[in-house]
Amino acid sequence: MIRTLTCAVAAILLTTGAVAAMADTVDQPHVRINHKTGDYCIAGDAITGSLIRPVECHSVSDWAKQGVTFSRR
Repeated sequence: MIRTLTCAVAAILLTTGAVAAMADTVDQPHVRINHKTGDYCIAGDAITGSLIRPVECHSVSDWAKQGVTFSRR
């Protein structure tokens, strides 16, 4: 009984750690600059059931109209 409970607790702890680690990487937006057009492209969250992330590209002024600003690190 105690051994089963210990295994169950260990499995829960391992699973929640893995989910938390995955959540940190999934929520990060990916921004790229198209040097030919000067547009900034942002990859959004993947749609459930797909590994492909939708990409939306706009000029800096168009992004600003939508309330999005960029800063370089």
